[in-house]
Amino acid sequence: MLEVASPSTVENDALHKAREYAAIGVREYWRLDPEGSLMGAPLEGYRAKWGRYDKVESVPGAGEVDYLRSSVLGLDLRTGMRDGATVLVIRDPLTGEEFHRPLEASERQRKLAEEQLAVARDEVSAARDEASTARDKLGAAEKRIRLLEQRFRDLSG
Repeated sequence: MLEVASPSTVENDALHKAREYAAIGVREYWRLDPEGSLMGAPLEGYRAKWGRYDKVESVPGAGEVDYLRSSVLGLDLRTGMRDGATVLVIRDPLTGEEFHRPLEASERQRKLAEEQLAVARDEVSAARDEASTARDKLGAAEKRIRLLEQRFRDLSG
């Protein structure tokens, strides 16, 4: 669960909503302060433990950068600034690769992946058709061989 803090709801989010989330089984609760003035830190994470939330401790990244690790997502999270706005930066802890591309780039990448998947599905379908045709030809060849063997036996005997 990720909540974006706003001046009108920041206190309610911190006190009451966290209890509601714990009651319904939300394993991790994240709060993002895009203004940087509403919470103690621009990003806070809380992990459910025995019916309450414990604060997620930071893990070191490259250089001076610290992340908060989501055990649910298996990813590291931090905030960064882009075009004067606070953005959520996601990092794969296995590769160290960060993901903070604009949505348009992600959307282009998703569409490209869908197109590649469609091409792959077409290739699989064509290969299945070829295999089916080959099985039909093999069946016809085996039938012809049996007929020729029978004719040979009839002529020999």
